[in-house]
Order: sequence, then structure tokens, then C-alpha cells
Amino acid sequence: MPRLIYALTRLSLCLIVLFSIGFTNNVNAATAKPDKEALIAGKTAMRFTVARVCESAQNCQEAILAEGWITQNTLELAKAQAPTWPAKANLIFNSDGGDLLAAMDLGRWIRANQLNTRVGAPKVSKVTPPSSNTGVELSSGRCLSACVLSFMGGVQRVIDPADIIGFHGLVLAKSPPSTNQAPNEANAAAVTELDKAKLAMNAIGRYLESMGGDRRMVDFMLFAKGEQFQRIPYDSSRQLGIDNQIERPLSAWRLQAIDDGELIALVSERQAKGQLSITLALTKPGNKESASDNVRFIVFVKPVGRRFQAQEIQAYFTDALTVKLISRKNILRGKVLSPWKPNADGMQLILSFPTPVISSISQTLGFELEIDFPESFTGSDRITKFGTQGLKGALTAIRR
Repeated sequence: MPRLIYALTRLSLCLIVLFSIGFTNNVNAATAKPDKEALIAGKTAMRFTVARVCESAQNCQEAILAEGWITQNTLELAKAQAPTWPAKANLIFNSDGGDLLAAMDLGRWIRANQLNTRVGAPKVSKVTPPSSNTGVELSSGRCLSACVLSFMGGVQRVIDPADIIGFHGLVLAKSPPSTNQAPNEANAAAVTELDKAKLAMNAIGRYLESMGGDRRMVDFMLFAKGEQFQRIPYDSSRQLGIDNQIERPLSAWRLQAIDDGELIALVSERQAKGQLSITLALTKPGNKESASDNVRFIVFVKPVGRRFQAQEIQAYFTDALTVKLISRKNILRGKVLSPWKPNADGMQLILSFPTPVISSISQTLGFELEIDFPESFTGSDRITKFGTQGLKGALTAIRR
């Protein structure tokens, strides 16, 4: 059975999905009443503590520490305590997960109340109350599994490279099969449960998108096996919209029909230095290439702003100016079909890549395009980052 179907089947075997975790919290904060759901999971229920958090001796502010296992009672606890919280205080998560549906409800409430979120854990063993002259210094924290869903509710979301963000494999509370159930009935029930699982995963994907995230986070949930942990790298967290403070999201690929009705896939990014815009285009191979399993990969470079005009950059685009893609630390070079040539707005190059190469890139969160610009071309960046959102579907569409 394919991995996706297998994962969804595993998910569908129980209505309440829990993530396997093992977390010890050494902060002695005020705790909520014992939570039966958390006790069953062997965890401490999430509690909210107002603390004076300090980035430095001169930079302290009141914040809310959200630590522990997210349960169906967590949202009600937050609502009850929220009137005592400082206005617009940051909600700082340190949690290994919990109930998925409860986590999404908490995330929606966080967004409705325009709260900001971050990840962190106190360095000290005792939380200092806001009235104290001393504050709490944060160390790296953990936000795992269901915690990520709640964290996404923040309007502004910040994580540190040392924070641990990601998902564990799905753990099931499997019900024993009925001895009175006929084989056909069992198969029909399995199909029904699989449909429910698909709906559940789609609901999570829609929730992530509604919070400004990328539904590809679901992939990390599906591909983590058992008690294994699938960590989301820091750079990926920005591309997925988990951390939305460091860089603007990379553009999604889009489809456009040209004059003859043929589809072309496009994506554009402006370089960091702000002087050049680079557009990538994918099309079907030409007539002479139709027998090959390749796609045309077109690179358009045009100046933006007032520093350069289109004709002024032509001197830098010689046949010796090479282009390569970097994906998962692999360097990929295409076959040159047409060397650099001027067009109305700038310069363009046409390459050919095997379809499996581009398909492999579409399975990642992003890649880099490196153009070997000379050092004398000071208005350019050698490397430009591109996202892959929409690339997989676009590649399928242009090859039909």
C-alpha cells in the first residue's frame, strides 16, 4: 500500500489522534487542575503563566508561558485566564503536542484575539512574577505536533534556529475488529474510515492555509513513522510560513496560457539586492525534443528600479555566464538550447532538464538558482531562492 494511503489508514483507525512524545518540564509554575485527558496520556496539562521575560537586562516585557500538553480543556482555561493577561502579550509555547482538534481551536482563538506567538523555555527553575525586579531569560524551546497547529494561530510568529519544531508519527488507539462483521462489511467500513481520514487531513491543510501557512506541513505529519520525530529545519519553517518574521514567503508557481493555448508555468522573485528580477518558466519541449522526457526551463532576467536599463546589463550576459540549480545540496546543470539573448525587458536563456529532475525538485520546499555573475556586476546576487509551492501540479499540467 502506498505510504500516503497507509498513513491515512492508520489515522482513520481512531477518531482522536495523539502524537507520541516524551517531555519533562522542570519549570515550577502555577498549574491548572489535573486534566483527565492529559493524565491518560501520561502528560502534564498545558498551563498559562504570566512572567516577566527578558531578552536582556534592559529589554523585558510581560509574556504568557504556555507549557504542557494541549487537551480539550486548554481553550477554556485560556479563556478563563485571558482577562488577567497583559494586553497583546506574546504567547510563548513549550509543548510536545496533544489533541489536534483542541490545538486548532486554540489556534483560532489566538488569531481572533490578535496574539503573537513564539517558542521558548525559561532558563531558570522558577518563573519570576511580573512584579519582581528580575525577569526570566528564555532558552530554546520545543513545539511539537499539535503544538505547531496552535502556534500557527499567532499573528506574528517567531522561532529561533535552536528551537525544535516538528511532528512525531501518528499513534493509534486501535479498536479490536468485530467478530460479527462480515468481510464485505469490514471492507466497506475501511473505505469509509479512509474517506474520513482524507477529510481530516484536508481539514488540517485548510486550517494551516487559513493561518497563513503552507499545507505542505501535512507531509511532515504523514512521513514521520511511529515514534520517530520529523524535525522541520529552520529554513524550511520560514518557507512553510511557520516563522513569518524573517523573510517574506517565496512566490508560488502559476499557470498561464500563451497565444496558441499552450500552458506555461511561471514564478518570479526579486533578488535581495533589489536590482534584478528573475522569472523562471517551464514549458513542454519543442517539436524536435518531443520524443524526449524533458521540459524547457527558461530563465528571464530583467532590471528593476532605476539603476539599470535593459540594454545596460547585456554586456554581462555572455555565453560563459553559467546557470545551475541547487536542490538538497545537489548541483544540477541543464542542457543549453538557446544561449543568453536580449529581449524587450532584459535577457533570457533556454535550458532543457529531464522531467524527473524537475519533479524531484517539486518534492522539496525550495531550491536555489545560481548565475555566475562577475564581481564587477555589483547590482546582482549570484544566488536567488525560489519556492516550489504549486510546482508539482504545474509540471503535470504543462505535460498533458
